[in-house]
Amino acid sequence: MKFTSLSTLAKVGIVAFAALAVAGGCGTSDGAAGDDDDDDTGSSSGSSSGSSGGSCPANVSGTSATRIRIPISWPDTIGVVGGEGEIIIWIKSDLTFEGTEVSGMVSACGSYIPPIQAVEAVGGLKVQPIIPDELWDSGLVPTSPAHGTVSGLGVGATISMEPAGQALGVVLNDPLNDPWPGSWSELTTDDLDQDGSPGTTAFTAVGDGFGPSPLDIFPNGPKASELHLATRTVFEIQGERTSCTSAAGDVIIHHFDSAVVGCKVDGGGPCTPGQVDFIDNNRSQYEFGAATYEMVQVSDGATCVEVREALPM
Repeated sequence: MKFTSLSTLAKVGIVAFAALAVAGGCGTSDGAAGDDDDDDTGSSSGSSSGSSGGSCPANVSGTSATRIRIPISWPDTIGVVGGEGEIIIWIKSDLTFEGTEVSGMVSACGSYIPPIQAVEAVGGLKVQPIIPDELWDSGLVPTSPAHGTVSGLGVGATISMEPAGQALGVVLNDPLNDPWPGSWSELTTDDLDQDGSPGTTAFTAVGDGFGPSPLDIFPNGPKASELHLATRTVFEIQGERTSCTSAAGDVIIHHFDSAVVGCKVDGGGPCTPGQVDFIDNNRSQYEFGAATYEMVQVSDGATCVEVREALPM
């Protein structure tokens, strides 16, 4: 019977990309980190009504924080207790508006993945890979272009962003359309966090019932304290403005690909290719529910710390 590795949280990429259209400010924000000063988000030129009424200053640029929630579930396996939870992803968007056209740059600012519980036969610990916030705040995470349209700048205006993609820890010529290979060994990796290991490094949580990820089917076998990940995500956003400084709606997931391209043995050195194969080939398969997003306007030049604080878990 095939064993499913606990470390397959990495199957669900823990870094992601999305774009959100938002413009203008109404003096005070309805969001957690709205800006009280209209001048902070662009040059106001009167007001513009949205498709459902309500008017807002017609600012021409702005920065927003977006929190995406993706419900997931997974079945019981020989090594994992089935369960459900949600992935949370934070995005920063810097966008410019020309009429109904939206363009700009976006980047990932944080992520959360729920832990998975091991069965008692393989130790009974919970496994949860974590990418440190320091990476998102370091300036090493690249930005990617975003394009879309809005029906207006007022409350109730619809937002439609084109599919947008980003590859992290891996080199792809076309993140939107390139096929994802069946094996980690076929990927060309990039050392995103510049720590000397391929891909993006995630550390497994420890303490309070958490532990490193098994590298074989034996309870006392070697474990991995670091996972090195390659991810590609392509999202599309559809929603509407809920206030002059906030929006909400649906997220369409076009691609959510991930691979473990390396690891580090707990208390030892790099994993062997066979151990990487074990993690990458024996992965829990997650079912995705209906993903949604929320946005609030933040001050221009906001950091990833401020983005996460604007929309906490």
